[in-house]
Amino acid sequence: MDMTERIPGGEEIWRRLPKGWRGCWMYFDTILDFQFRRVSDFWDPPRYDGSLLVCDASDTYRVRLTMGNMTGDFVLTHQLSGLDIEDASYTRGYEKTVRYRIVDFENPDFAIYCEDFSAELVLH
Repeated sequence: MDMTERIPGGEEIWRRLPKGWRGCWMYFDTILDFQFRRVSDFWDPPRYDGSLLVCDASDTYRVRLTMGNMTGDFVLTHQLSGLDIEDASYTRGYEKTVRYRIVDFENPDFAIYCEDFSAELVLH
């Protein structure tokens, strides 16, 4: 199994994008929208559900990332330098609650970990 197959929705996205893009989340370098809401109780460690809409530099392709039970650092600008998404339970042995890791590997202030995740290509 290739790493892109471990990301829910990833295979469908790569089938519909240019061939050379396969597995390269870094092409999606612009944040169009980021929404999240707290789902944990006040006295528990903060956990959120969220949605991140990103596009490529020419705004030809848009991808919505939907994250459930997420934690991390959400300090954002509108630009990403190196978006990467991985199933960290497989690649790093992380626990189920932080299974998916969404990071900008050139900006340490942006790192999201979540239990549930899906990605979908958004037509506009």
